[in-house]
Amino acid sequence: MFIIGVSFVAIACLIISNIYAQEQTIPKWIKGVAKFWVEGEVNDQEFIQALQWMIDNGILRVSPQTELEKQLEQKMLEQMVKKQNETPPLIGIGFECLAPWDREEYDFTVEVMNHDTKSHSPIIEIQTTDEYDRAIFTSLIEVGKLEPKEIKTVTGSVKVSTLSFFCNAIVKEVN
Repeated sequence: MFIIGVSFVAIACLIISNIYAQEQTIPKWIKGVAKFWVEGEVNDQEFIQALQWMIDNGILRVSPQTELEKQLEQKMLEQMVKKQNETPPLIGIGFECLAPWDREEYDFTVEVMNHDTKSHSPIIEIQTTDEYDRAIFTSLIEVGKLEPKEIKTVTGSVKVSTLSFFCNAIVKEVN
């Protein structure tokens, strides 16, 4: 359903952009219909019905796909299928860093999950990075033994400087 919904939206966007290329604007009421769908106020089926109604009533005119549009659609579908079939990493992480206002360290919380079917003891690296995503300071955390499908939460801190823009967490090593 996700692939169909996303590819339909991509195709609809291409069609709408072709239709209104001469005008250079998309009417506000069409944007409103799309906004309701994006915000979840209408479901996929209702959104598709609204687009179909606009096509049936001549509001949207569907022109045949150009060769370039066909190639683009095919490439998008291939990428979405590839993404869905990718194997997740053995260790997944989610993190949050709290920015200091009057301190010299970021406080962080990291959730670590073992996606594998065997135990691992991952090491997580917390970094403060500059505006180009280069590490300035790092802090290593040994998570300890993580059983299959187990989730652990670890906390700590990492130094900051006037060059620190971001905080990042990466899986450094999986034992």
